[in-house]
Amino acid sequence: MKFLDTSFLIDYLKGKEYALDYLENNSEEAFYTSSLTMFELYRGELKSDGIPDIEALRERLEWLKTAEIDDKTAEKAARIEKRLSSQGKKINLADILIAGEASKKGAKVITGDKDFQKIQGIEAENPKTR
Repeated sequence: MKFLDTSFLIDYLKGKEYALDYLENNSEEAFYTSSLTMFELYRGELKSDGIPDIEALRERLEWLKTAEIDDKTAEKAARIEKRLSSQGKKINLADILIAGEASKKGAKVITGDKDFQKIQGIEAENPKTR
């Protein structure tokens, strides 16, 4: 199971070759993302130049399962934030919540964001650097 972060999905939507290749080479995997990532993608679509097309965005991502942020996710994220804070590390709240969801599912995070490397117990992969 792979958990796709916002940075990876933005590159996929832009047609970046590494992202398309990664998905093709891992097509047997179950791919998830967070409802928070979907919010970030919808927000980006609404801020973009031209006429926003949320429905077209949804259709392009229909193969992707969306995991909801629930109480267990919130608890895992709070524990991650506490651990990071005690180590003097700062990561934005969105990434902490995404890490909490990935942790709950036991999934590897696929991301271009280096912050996930700072989170102990989260397996992160950056296919850009492969």
